[in-house]
Amino acid sequence: MKRTIAIVAGGDTSEFHVSLRSAQGIYSFIDKEKYTLYIVEMQGTRWEVQLPDGAKAPVDRNDFSFMLGTEKIRFDFAYITIHGTPGEDGRLQGYFDMMHIPYSCCGVLAAAITYDKFTCNQYLKAFGVRIAESLLLRQGQSVSDEDVMEKIGLPCFIKPSLGGSSFGVTKVKTKEQIQPAIVKAFEEAQEVLVEAFMEGTELTCGCYKTKDKTVIFPPTEVVTHNEFFDYDAKYNGQVDEITPARISDELTNRVQMLTSAIYDILGCSGIIRVDYIVTAGEKINLLEVNTTPGMTTTSFIPQQVRAAGLDIKDVDFKNNGIMVTRKGGNQMVVYFGDEVAEALKNYMAGDRAAATPLPGHEQALFLSTQRKRMGVQAVENMVKKYARQVTPNKKITPHKLRSTYGTSLYKETGDIYLVADVLGHKDVNTTKKHYAAIDDNRRRKAASAVKLREI
Repeated sequence: MKRTIAIVAGGDTSEFHVSLRSAQGIYSFIDKEKYTLYIVEMQGTRWEVQLPDGAKAPVDRNDFSFMLGTEKIRFDFAYITIHGTPGEDGRLQGYFDMMHIPYSCCGVLAAAITYDKFTCNQYLKAFGVRIAESLLLRQGQSVSDEDVMEKIGLPCFIKPSLGGSSFGVTKVKTKEQIQPAIVKAFEEAQEVLVEAFMEGTELTCGCYKTKDKTVIFPPTEVVTHNEFFDYDAKYNGQVDEITPARISDELTNRVQMLTSAIYDILGCSGIIRVDYIVTAGEKINLLEVNTTPGMTTTSFIPQQVRAAGLDIKDVDFKNNGIMVTRKGGNQMVVYFGDEVAEALKNYMAGDRAAATPLPGHEQALFLSTQRKRMGVQAVENMVKKYARQVTPNKKITPHKLRSTYGTSLYKETGDIYLVADVLGHKDVNTTKKHYAAIDDNRRRKAASAVKLREI
């Protein structure tokens, strides 16, 4: 029996629509053959389930259920993707704890701490994490221009201490901008952070841990086209997001180890993302911790999953299988035939064994000419490059090769469910759409396959 999952989105801040976009991304990632999914939209006291026909049904907050016709539907699990209150600050986590419904992200304490940037950064500072100088203002409090200039300096950032997506954030360069920036930030939250500007390279790194393993993704380098990484940079493409980041392997390792340590110090659960500024002398400075990171197809975490690449240990020659990470972070074993096995063995015994990887890349299955790990994007580019040399008049892409393989598999087996599983399609209907022409051709052949009895 399939478990029923609520993808909880919306919230009570300016990030409402950003959250709904993340919900759509998560909905596309989760296997619908295994789970029944509903997006639950929350805004204030309005809690509604988006139904397949486009209608909405109210949620009964007494047990977090809803009515589908005459049937009462209860959720087995909640995937929280609200960016802001009540999903990112611990309130919703407390509700689900009382309802005894498991959920995807950090618990009440970790969520509450990380939601308040000032509190989180000051807490982590006690563990030796480097942060920027800052001042905190609560509703009703004020600070003079002179105090800001003396204690923090210019330029500086004035922003809500609660929330995200750069709503209410101002990069202040002059004395005259200070008070208007504070007013703007207070429009978004009841706490305002005045933070020193740090010149350097902006990085972000994702991480998750289970009982069996720790996964730290390759850091992403953030190069905004604007004054800072504002809303337009994040969501309207005014930024270059480079994964993996163009930094040394030693710095990459330090960023990843710090991310893992922060995960443990805060007692996090699920996927988190930690943002940094690396200043002169490769000093790593914490910006903030995000416990419900964006999960649209262009968000940092999906990018980092794609860049992670394969390790030597992922290959299992005993069973002719290789562990791969699908879009959204799901892992599965893909099996290969004897031809592929022989090619892989020859590669690993020849070119791979002869190569000396750079530090931090020793376990990578595929290495570039720079002796660094080849991520998904690098492999895709290589396929395109050599395909153009073999068939210059045809546009051969990894996606096209994958589609051709699926077509051959379907013609050979006639099993649409097998093809869907091998290609990683979450919904078999997606696969059926791709191979509708083959189905029609098979039906045409069926017309002459059975002969009627002669009378």
